[in-house]
Amino acid sequence: MDLSKKLRSLTYSLDIQMPGVYFWCGNFIIQIGGTEVDDEPYYYPFVLHL
Repeated sequence: MDLSKKLRSLTYSLDIQMPGVYFWCGNFIIQIGGTEVDDEPYYYPFVLHL
């Protein structure tokens, strides 16, 4: 998974308050738990900016 998809997934999980452990520092991301972005029925446009 590329960095853009990882950041989108992290932002989505934080936004919907999905339980998990999240750590990011620059391009380094650890995500335990959370969920993948669900673009149905609408595209999720937000991304964490570093």
